[in-house]
Amino acid sequence: MNHFRLFLLLAFLPAGLIAASAHVYQCPMHPWIKSDQPGDKCTICGMALVAAKTVDADAPADPNLVTLSPAQASVTGVATTAIARGPLNRTLRVNGVVDDDETRHRILAARVPGRIEKLFVNYLGAEVRTGEPLATIFSPEMLTAQRTYVEQLRGGEAFATSTRAAARERLLELGLTEEEIRILEATLEPTAMVTVRAPMSGTVVTRDVYEGQYVALNDRLFEIGDFARMWFVFDVYEPDLAWLKVGQTVE
Repeated sequence: MNHFRLFLLLAFLPAGLIAASAHVYQCPMHPWIKSDQPGDKCTICGMALVAAKTVDADAPADPNLVTLSPAQASVTGVATTAIARGPLNRTLRVNGVVDDDETRHRILAARVPGRIEKLFVNYLGAEVRTGEPLATIFSPEMLTAQRTYVEQLRGGEAFATSTRAAARERLLELGLTEEEIRILEATLEPTAMVTVRAPMSGTVVTRDVYEGQYVALNDRLFEIGDFARMWFVFDVYEPDLAWLKVGQTVE
């Protein structure tokens, strides 16, 4: 057993001595060809071996540290740069759709049944402003509601205040504006015409009616979008979500 231990000591002692003090030389073109003797040449291409690194047997091994010689870096194509503080930027390219602001999009439906008497906007792409007339509807139901309200106004105290208020509220439900009701209260002249007005400024993107067409309650008439502010709707992969923040500027 003592002879066996002595044999191991003699076998590994030279290697330990060499690793503690010698350089390792390797071929620039074939880095797996190594030698601990300066001046040796590559057995494949015949090039002189160059110093790769100094092996320090006493240095602790760092599993997070990778050391490359200039020759190894050249062969593997590793690029390096000096460490410096700076912003961390990443370009994220995405595909999406440019659309109008969903909070500035309106669909106008008929609030009374009747016949389209006149179209003030008869083509797509027309620019309209808030309150601008889009169409007039001839509606017997509106005429009846206005006559009822006028009769109650003329009747004075013969009708309860709550009854007149309910009749007035009915006119608002059918699409009359406060200004139109005030005119009716002043003139006491009912009409069957209902004016459809733009609820906001924007662009007419859909027109679903024509002059002379009969419409039922809640039939779709127009669609208006505001293109002053657009939205870009896109999808991203889950790993890229960390790079996106609310309020972030994109281009």
